[in-house]
Amino acid sequence: DAAAQAQKVLVILDSNHALSHVRAEIDKLCKFVTVGSYCLVEDTWLGDPGIAAKEFLEKKKGKWVNDEKREYLVMSQHRGGWMKRLAR
Repeated sequence: DAAAQAQKVLVILDSNHALSHVRAEIDKLCKFVTVGSYCLVEDTWLGDPGIAAKEFLEKKKGKWVNDEKREYLVMSQHRGGWMKRLAR
């Protein structure tokens, strides 16, 4: 309810890093992200979180993108995880 009334919603995923768990988190929580905001999948360098983020972005092409502008540091724990919502 609170997310539906919010002007901006950012979701950060950083718990269990198993592929099935990250996929489930993305499916359950990214729907709350407002257009122009992000679902950040942390620790993509571990493999499974990065795979889940990539799969989601491929499935939602045109509505979500990886925002590489957020990856401005030489070293990042979240490369490929800055998923920006473009449309509902």
